[in-house]
Amino acid sequence: ENKELVWKSECDTMYVVTGPIFDQGYKTTPDKNGKAIPVATRCFKAMIKCKWTNGKLSEVKGIGFLMDNVKDTASQAYTSAYTSIEEVEKACGFTLFTNLPSEFLSAKQNKTPSSFTSNW
Repeated sequence: ENKELVWKSECDTMYVVTGPIFDQGYKTTPDKNGKAIPVATRCFKAMIKCKWTNGKLSEVKGIGFLMDNVKDTASQAYTSAYTSIEEVEKACGFTLFTNLPSEFLSAKQNKTPSSFTSNW
């Protein structure tokens, strides 16, 4: 999330979607009443940032992240968890950024961090 703030400073607008992924065989944990609560196996984050020039979209970039839900999060560097937004969509089973104009669709295919930010 700290990096997210840095990346936001590189653009005019940034869209972010984040959430849990429950892969087959996910575990549960009891709440205080003993009810089983599902525990996510992974989490995702998808980001699209854009710049506007004279009221028109002049640049759009996107990137996704898939990370295991583990106790030792320090063992997972975000720099090794990046992927395309399309891959995030496959993993979570949702189409993300559905309300954005079609000009944003190319951002879903990026898999290269340097194509998302110069401050990697």
